Amino acid sequence: MNWSISEFGALGEVIGALAVLVTLIYIGRQLRQANLASESAAIQSFFSATESINRDARILPRGVLARGLSDWASLSPDEQVIISHYLLEVASKIHMGYRLHLRGVLDDATYESWEGAFLAIIREPGGAECWKTCKLFWPDDFNERVNNMLLEPGPSWAEVLPWYAAAALQETAID
Repeated sequence: MNWSISEFGALGEVIGALAVLVTLIYIGRQLRQANLASESAAIQSFFSATESINRDARILPRGVLARGLSDWASLSPDEQVIISHYLLEVASKIHMGYRLHLRGVLDDATYESWEGAFLAIIREPGGAECWKTCKLFWPDDFNERVNNMLLEPGPSWAEVLPWYAAAALQETAID
């Protein structure tokens, strides 16, 4: 068989095109795996952050969260700072989840369950008072979502987080 230079050239182009196709498929798979790894890391980071919400609440002075959520004015200025910092931390973690949710990384049910717990806290009179100031830290779209959600009825914080209510009742019984 006698091949001409143009036939070798055509064969080279076909082989080159196949090599490019194989390379693109390989790069596409690598990108998909990198995206999945990145999403998994983001989800793990969110869950680690939200786990700290309960841990952080346990180190608050006994009953101050329950008292502050029911009556913000009953807190001393130092206690208001403590609860404000706690609520800022919670809002920061929920905001992180919101961003992941917008990108499709965090599913609706997971995000909305944590958002619901946050909303239950800031639906309380003291939580709402604190949110008026704390919301200034967050972008408009997050504020708008939270404020719209606050217009809808929802469970109280004692229904979502009953251990806090139990602690408040125990403190009242002790005092």
